[in-house]
Amino acid sequence: MRRLPPLVVVAVLVFVAAWFLPVHKNGTTTGNPGWEAFTLALDIHGKDSPLVGTKGLIERISACTNFLMLVAVLLVVTRPGQKPAAWLPLSFDLATFVNLWWLSDGHVADLRIGYWMWLASFALMAIALYLMRKEGKA
Repeated sequence: MRRLPPLVVVAVLVFVAAWFLPVHKNGTTTGNPGWEAFTLALDIHGKDSPLVGTKGLIERISACTNFLMLVAVLLVVTRPGQKPAAWLPLSFDLATFVNLWWLSDGHVADLRIGYWMWLASFALMAIALYLMRKEGKA
């Protein structure tokens, strides 16, 4: 069995760590860990359904990029030795761009290490997938 490319492993570890680290200064729990930021972005516990209305559409799209990370990991793990499809690294470029949206609210100083690690994990995975495509193997 082939080993996972080291950069994929780093991206996944950074992604997982971000779920347990503080994301925003004004979190509703101590430091607002990534998992809580995810539920808030999807408005899981709010009045608005994530499937109805446009309130917070960008936040919800950003939260859904987390599922892309899971898809990428599954594809890389279950298809060892195969280069990833062309759409996969491009989707991580788009996800990284979408996740930069959180910088636009003017409160960059309020963002914590969890956000920066989470954002970096998408960029790292994009780079890893491009390198895998260039090498022609997983």
